[in-house]
Amino acid sequence: MAKIVKSRSRNFMEFEKHLMFEIVCNKYLHIVDNKKTDVVNIEQKNVAWEHIANEYNCQAQTGPRTSKQLRALYDILKKNARSNLNEDKANIIKIIRYLSSRDTYLLKLFFQKIFYKTGGGTYVPRSSILDEKIVCTLGAQFQHLTNNFDSSADYPSETFFTTGTGAKSTSTPQKSVQEKL
Repeated sequence: MAKIVKSRSRNFMEFEKHLMFEIVCNKYLHIVDNKKTDVVNIEQKNVAWEHIANEYNCQAQTGPRTSKQLRALYDILKKNARSNLNEDKANIIKIIRYLSSRDTYLLKLFFQKIFYKTGGGTYVPRSSILDEKIVCTLGAQFQHLTNNFDSSADYPSETFFTTGTGAKSTSTPQKSVQEKL
């Protein structure tokens, strides 16, 4: 039995990442980001990725890429954009919390820790221009869902319920089970 050895291709250059994302956004975004997984949509996605690979390979600088490689790059770009922006957001929240603190010594230590990393240098956000493009284009996928019934959510002062028409209406807080008995 012969082993199939996969040869590693060159890394994507920043230009090529932008190029691939622009090709996807301009023509194929509605197909590629379709969440349906039936046979027809999967076939449309495969055809779209083949077209993306053909267009990409006409302009690529590091050699030809397969549709499978470009699809993996697209998924990695989305994952990294989400991760980088969440980390930047967390650092900003830390900064705001420490700014509200009146202890100047702690504030000074915090800024040294965040803005002057170990070994010197200043703080540089992790998110890039491409990350911001991805978030702007795919904005709905990057917004967190809220759950008012989660244990960590704020406890509502009034109970909201849905009427038969689907409209939300407010009422006095619903009685607990013990009060009903």
